[in-house]
Amino acid sequence: MEIGDNIDWWQSEFTNISIEDQEPAYPDSLDYKDGGFWVQDWRLFTARHIKTGVNLEVPIHSLYALNDDGKIITEYLYASSNHFE
Repeated sequence: MEIGDNIDWWQSEFTNISIEDQEPAYPDSLDYKDGGFWVQDWRLFTARHIKTGVNLEVPIHSLYALNDDGKIITEYLYASSNHFE
């Protein structure tokens, strides 16, 4: 699936899409002695499914490893896909 197809799917399936920090959590960074620099965040995806009217609330936890130039080199995304089935 191409990126453009993915965007088209989200726009055709959902309305009122929002991704916000999941308070009281906030983005944080960790600098490991031998493991490099990591940033982690906790967000909440909310939307309404257009065809069914179901309101979704999906917690998302992300971890990002950064190189010495501050660029993301690895991303881990943790979220349940059960909500979309």
